[in-house]
Amino acid sequence: MVDTHKISVDTSKELVERVRQAMEEDRISQRVAGEQIGIPSSTLSLWLSGTYKGILEKVEAKISKWLDARTIRERTLASSMRVPSWVETPAYTTFELVFTHSQFTPDIGLITGGAGVGKTFAANTYANRGVNVWVVTADPSMKTPLKALKEIAFVLGDVSRNDGSWLRAIVRRVKGSQGLLIIDEAQHLSTDAIDQIRAIHDQAEIGVVFSGNEPLRGRIEGIGRLDTHAQLFSRIGIRKDRKKCSRGDVEALLNAWQLENQNLRLLVTAIASQQGALRTMNKVLRYAVQLCRADHRDELSLDDVQSAWKELTMKPVPSFKKEA
Repeated sequence: MVDTHKISVDTSKELVERVRQAMEEDRISQRVAGEQIGIPSSTLSLWLSGTYKGILEKVEAKISKWLDARTIRERTLASSMRVPSWVETPAYTTFELVFTHSQFTPDIGLITGGAGVGKTFAANTYANRGVNVWVVTADPSMKTPLKALKEIAFVLGDVSRNDGSWLRAIVRRVKGSQGLLIIDEAQHLSTDAIDQIRAIHDQAEIGVVFSGNEPLRGRIEGIGRLDTHAQLFSRIGIRKDRKKCSRGDVEALLNAWQLENQNLRLLVTAIASQQGALRTMNKVLRYAVQLCRADHRDELSLDDVQSAWKELTMKPVPSFKKEA
């Protein structure tokens, strides 16, 4: 009898190498790759190791479609956009310090700041580059401790509750992992939900970082002054607040975009000072490049950026002083 599973695994070696290479190039974890492919990360792990016992044809069909879509995406980006993949801005360096300290101490960290200064980008980048780092994005539906714990369990994956509490199940899942749990948009969590996450840190001995808008800092510090939640305030270690992007952040991105025209740099700097800061700046530049390429030109112009700003924001172009 022919062992079809063995044959399929043997003929999948090239596919396995392509997936590993794609994950390395995109700097994504098996969990993220599994989400993009549409299969559980545990299935992807078994398939990569050649030990998956399920129906290989279905899994490999999804993997092949993902690789094909990725190839199309790369071809499109290469022909129409000059988008820097990652830039180590001063803001990222600041936030990375909180992540590394909190993960390996372990400790609870706090990151606060204005919109568009790079908090979410830093969290996702650190997670993609690190090991056992999980990013949970809070929203208004996660105000209660139970809903927050369920969302954390979903992001972690492979959490078996066995009719016990979600807190104990999560602690069992991450204890001993030397991991880091990053809660982005943490301003949406209730006081009790924040305290439950503090309990994960205490019981599992992993790092936790709360990241959110500026009022989050005052709120957490205010919570800590209450006798009922004094443990939370005392657990928080390193704290970083970034109200707005710095000149160094903007310069790092301008250089990554390879913008040499001084007036163009001045315009984009003015855009970075608007609401949304670096996020809006990058969004406008991406669209400006598309407009430039659609006009069969290779060099970005002031008109491209101004048009992109107007179309995306429906607002007048920010003023700046042109150089002669």
